[in-house]
Order: sequence, then structure tokens, then C-alpha cells
Amino acid sequence: MHLLPHINFELSKKYSKPLIGYSDVTSLLNAFWVKTGQVNLHAPILKYLKNNKNGKSLIDFLRLGKLEHNLQDATAFRQGEAQGTLIGGNLSVFHHMIGTEFFPDMSGAILLIEDINEESSRLDRTLCHLEQTGMFKEINGLIIGSIENIQDTGQKSFGFTLEEIIKEHTKNYDFPIILNAPFGHGNENLCLPIGANVEISVSKKKIGIST
Repeated sequence: MHLLPHINFELSKKYSKPLIGYSDVTSLLNAFWVKTGQVNLHAPILKYLKNNKNGKSLIDFLRLGKLEHNLQDATAFRQGEAQGTLIGGNLSVFHHMIGTEFFPDMSGAILLIEDINEESSRLDRTLCHLEQTGMFKEINGLIIGSIENIQDTGQKSFGFTLEEIIKEHTKNYDFPIILNAPFGHGNENLCLPIGANVEISVSKKKIGIST
């Protein structure tokens, strides 16, 4: 995020190249979409491409410019179908972009979130804030990837699971929700194009995302 005010986005339009990364790179992926309209890739960096599935997912998108992921091991948290611009990435980073000139328009978006090493209460507080900004009234769908190594809070248990936290802050909305999708800080980190128009399908028979 420290880099954002110093980037020459006009120059990047002239020499456009795919930006690939995740975690802290979330700020760059979304800022470049806002400032240039360039689709970039929430995907593993080079040293993590030894996972053949991750590498194939990335190379296939770079070659073909489209994707179709069958997420059969994910959870259909709320069923339905939706389409919209894929926006988001690491929850902690994305959350702190709110209110800046680099934060994307969430109208009709499919929100993508993942995280690692966060306390339950902080996840709850962050999702509460997203809801209170009105974001959940705007988006068409929510895809939640790996939330790795969730820690409890202080000396006393927070008392709510991740599933309960998500349900609490999305209960007043009807957009489809995918949980435990294979991207983020876990072993699987499938390529997902930030800024691309995608379709999601969430049912007992099929969970998928495609461009």
C-alpha cells in the first residue's frame, strides 16, 4: 500500500504486462484495475508454482485469457448464481483500502476474500465494517478462500466459528456464497483474474467459477 501513491499508472498503460501475486499484492491488483482497467491475476508467485494444479491454472489463463474452475471441494454456503466483476483478495489488505482513491467500485461485484493468522474477533469486526459500509448491498456474490490459522482472542474464547461470523454479517442478503474455495495462503491457490467479469454457480450439484 505504501507504493500506491508513487506508481505511474499512465506509464503502466503504455507498457501493460500481467501483474501476478496475492496477499500484500492485493493492493496492487485492485489499484491497477481502478486506475487502468487492467485485469491482473490473484495467483501464486514463482516459488509456489511447484504445486502442479496452481501452475496449470496460472499458465492456462495466461495462454487462453479465460478460466473455468470446478470447485467441487468447496462449500456451497448459500446457493444461487451470479455474475459480476471479480474484486478483492486478502481481506486485511483490501479492508484497509476503503476510502482511498485506489478502492474499486463494488457495484455488482463478486467479492473475493482470504486471510491468514487473524483472530476470530478481528475477522468479525472486519466483516461487520464491510457490511456497515453498505458493501454487501452492492455485491452480487461472495467467494471465501482459505482462512488459514484462525486464532482465538485474548484469554477468553471469542465463542463464534468462522461460519457463524459469516452467517451473522450476510444474513440480510441473498447473494450466493462459496466457502473454502481453493485460493489464498493454503496449498491450493488457483488463478483468479481481478477485474474480469466472472460467473459463479453455487448448488449441491455444482460449485464453479468461470469467465
